[in-house]
Amino acid sequence: MEKTNSFNEEEMQVCRQLGVNDINELDDELRSYVRALTHVKEVAEKGAEEDFVTKEQLEIDLREALTEAFHAKREGRKLKTLQELIDEL
Repeated sequence: MEKTNSFNEEEMQVCRQLGVNDINELDDELRSYVRALTHVKEVAEKGAEEDFVTKEQLEIDLREALTEAFHAKREGRKLKTLQELIDEL
């Protein structure tokens, strides 16, 4: 089944920022990253309400993490799991 352009304009802008030329090549997991990146600002605002970090820093951190995960998935690289990161501590 061929995927259709189900992205809104904000999501298409994220695709362009990520260097995605053909959205039909994105599998469901990559599409989820694009949608998550679209909502980073909203999530950062909610997270900042806890007063642990600033909204701006949380937004930067979320955007960097999701972008790295997107590119790793697209390039076939394996990222460390949360358990692997915890074990390193």
